[in-house]
Amino acid sequence: MKNRSIKIINIITLASILIGGFWPLAATHSALTSNWTGLVYIDIDPSTGFGGYIIGEGLNGGFTATPVEQWPSGLVNLLINKALDNLTAVIATPTPGQQFTKGQKVPWQANYSGTVAVLGLPVGWTENLDLDSSPWPVGNVVIPSGYGTTASVTILLKYPTRLGTKHNEYDSIIIKTGDKYNIPPSILKSLVRQESGSKFNPLSYRYEPCIDYSWFSGTNPTIGLDVHPFHHFKLAGKDLSGNSITQGDQISTLTISVSTLAGTYSNGGLVLQDSNKDGNLTLKELWDSNDSKQKWSSYCPLSEANKNFTSQFLVSASYGLGQLLYNTAIVYGFDTWTEGSPARNIYDLFEPKVSLDLAAKKLISGYIKTTPSGNTCDRNQDWWIALKSYNGAGAQAEAYADSVCKIFNSGIYSLLE
Repeated sequence: MKNRSIKIINIITLASILIGGFWPLAATHSALTSNWTGLVYIDIDPSTGFGGYIIGEGLNGGFTATPVEQWPSGLVNLLINKALDNLTAVIATPTPGQQFTKGQKVPWQANYSGTVAVLGLPVGWTENLDLDSSPWPVGNVVIPSGYGTTASVTILLKYPTRLGTKHNEYDSIIIKTGDKYNIPPSILKSLVRQESGSKFNPLSYRYEPCIDYSWFSGTNPTIGLDVHPFHHFKLAGKDLSGNSITQGDQISTLTISVSTLAGTYSNGGLVLQDSNKDGNLTLKELWDSNDSKQKWSSYCPLSEANKNFTSQFLVSASYGLGQLLYNTAIVYGFDTWTEGSPARNIYDLFEPKVSLDLAAKKLISGYIKTTPSGNTCDRNQDWWIALKSYNGAGAQAEAYADSVCKIFNSGIYSLLE
């Protein structure tokens, strides 16, 4: 072998190697079933996984090269491991103690040497790779050499400190949360940009009228306002069936008033106009004053008759950097449905660490490993699928995934040291 290639050897020798147990299926190959004395050229490149052989027909003393097959990388590794004796490795790079940032490519160079088992010929090659450090844990990382050799090198892997040059105030939390759940931090930051806006506002809030109608205030709610922890944060008024609702017992503990929350923290702020002055702000009144700006009618087709209930601004809303609905946050561990104890403060969803952890849990739950998409976020591949699932289903969720992927693919939030 020279420059990672085994040169011309006698085909009978090759047959003895393969039939000897290193590749039993080769025994049925036509080139190995007769006393053939032609030549074979074998090429194996351990650094790329390429391997193949060319059989020389040897007609009339001439040499006609006939390509027979390209071997898969697994077979190449098998031949290296089984057909070589005394294989050793010397690692040139990285060097012991060298520091890298998680997500950074680690340049790898190892020099392998040994002898061919049957022929006793010296063989050697240099392996050059760029190793992806993204899956490795932060701290000391031991990188072993390959092909059964025993060399290794220990490097120090550190967290990156920034994701791009903009909106860096939550980068440290995003990076550590992404690492915890095996999510590329640039994907997570792109999601936060989409959800909380260009200012990365941790106090982002959005009231969802269709959630209110379907889950809590409609004639057949899927959850209702009388179960823990929702009843602690219900607002006094009436549901669509005309039933009276008493105020939840933890409303008074909230540091931000409901009117301030809905009127200031939401997208542009909601106009809270009680048109008939009866002290009961219904969804119909809210809709009439805000739909032109909030565009609820574009995705929430409620009839006029189904808007006559008190808007439940607290339990029917999404919160924080990840903009998770209150009930969805409970599904991912924010609180329990067990009655008998106080509910966790609903405004804890504004805490960046809390919101990001819950968002990461939800995002990774929709992850389906597909064909690797490399350094891009592509349609119908792993992270695009997860982002679509994060938002829901259908065309709107697909558009959402497209939008987040566009942010990610722009490179604006790439890892920096």
